[in-house]
Amino acid sequence: MRGVDSGNRVRRISTRHIELIKHVISHVWNTGKASRPIDLEIIYRDECKAAGISEDGISTLRLERRKTNPLRHALATGGMRGYQSVRPHTDPRHRSLPAVGFGQIVHIDSTSVDMRVLQWQKGEKKPVAVRAVFYVAIDSATGMPLGISLLFGSPRSDGLAILFRDVVRRNGFIPAMLHMDRGPENTSKWLQGFCEGSSVRYSPTAGSAWNSVAEATLKVANNQVARRLIGSTAPDQRGRAADGRFKSRKTARLDFLDLYREMEYYVFDRLANRCVGAAASPKELREDLVERCGDFGIPTKMDDDFLIRTSVAVHGPHTVSPRGALRLEEGTFCSAEFLDMHRRMEGVDHVRLDCEDGKLLYVKGKSGCWIKTFHQRFQSLLDPETRLERTFDFCWDSIERPVIRQEKFESSRKHAARINSVNEEAGHAHSQATAADEAAQSSTVVADGERLSATDEILPYDEEDIG
Repeated sequence: MRGVDSGNRVRRISTRHIELIKHVISHVWNTGKASRPIDLEIIYRDECKAAGISEDGISTLRLERRKTNPLRHALATGGMRGYQSVRPHTDPRHRSLPAVGFGQIVHIDSTSVDMRVLQWQKGEKKPVAVRAVFYVAIDSATGMPLGISLLFGSPRSDGLAILFRDVVRRNGFIPAMLHMDRGPENTSKWLQGFCEGSSVRYSPTAGSAWNSVAEATLKVANNQVARRLIGSTAPDQRGRAADGRFKSRKTARLDFLDLYREMEYYVFDRLANRCVGAAASPKELREDLVERCGDFGIPTKMDDDFLIRTSVAVHGPHTVSPRGALRLEEGTFCSAEFLDMHRRMEGVDHVRLDCEDGKLLYVKGKSGCWIKTFHQRFQSLLDPETRLERTFDFCWDSIERPVIRQEKFESSRKHAARINSVNEEAGHAHSQATAADEAAQSSTVVADGERLSATDEILPYDEEDIG
């Protein structure tokens, strides 16, 4: 007898066991109710007890579980991130072709910098409450960095706007296609309006491999720069393994400008000239492609039209004062052009705040013309700040403004409570004095010195008695 013919001819477990195994596989394992194999086995044993049968068939259960498609279980337990971690590789013959020219496709991504910086505004030195956000744009064909931007606060469209301005300043074009993930700022209405000539391509949900060019740059910059600078958040991530005196809030020493310079140097000097898996560096590949076929980007100039396109709309309330000034939450803005528009009784149709300078506002009237307006403190804050310093002020104002608003509210609330307390005390004292006066006026003093109550009867008298 051959070995393949040996063994059991029929299953050693009952039909009820087989049906129960199929049930827990389809309704428990594939739906994600059991995330681990041991949990599945425990649920199967409980089902056997509830059905009044023996707890047999564990080996068969394990065999059936291994036969199922792992993608269904991964999707049910880990969502798209779990699915992407176990999905099979795509046949190279069916993959999309890489970019063939410089500036054709750019990969854009952002991450939180793994360190904290200091506030240098107004001569004060205290750690900023939030970490900086680092944006990077990498060319798909050469791996050459095209632009970077750095700001702190929550990720928002201003970071992308500053990134596009940096790309145009360094290269003179906007890439023909933008490849990015589905972050909130990457799917905003502002980006849809900005990309008039360019097209946008998104990675699948949780599919970081599609944007690996930018992801790798961010990871290397964080590991080689941010985590090696003083103020690194690596001890924070280790938790109890690190002593409290090494926490990033306590060890922060560098300014925002110093961090930007170090990131800029590492990306455009170290990474652009480093050869990784190729015979030439990204800078050499760019020079070769541009020499042979030019760049594939959309030529763009840093004119007023592009500055307006890269400014983000202000959705908060705004009013025009009788004296011709535009009032927003960011402050009061005015200019000679806006005063002229106000005299013509032309209403405001659209308002955009400059992404790099919070003291510059673009206003679109009902006629369709754009004009510039300036913050009331524009001249006092203009000199001697650079563009990056104004960007820092813009980011800091967006964080400080809610704090100041809350402090004003708390101060007004305490002041109102104090005024109400004083008024209540004064009202209580006044009521007591009034009650005492009424009591004194309601009593009458009789001739013999006895006090006659207001409730006592007063007898009539004759004029002869008075004489």
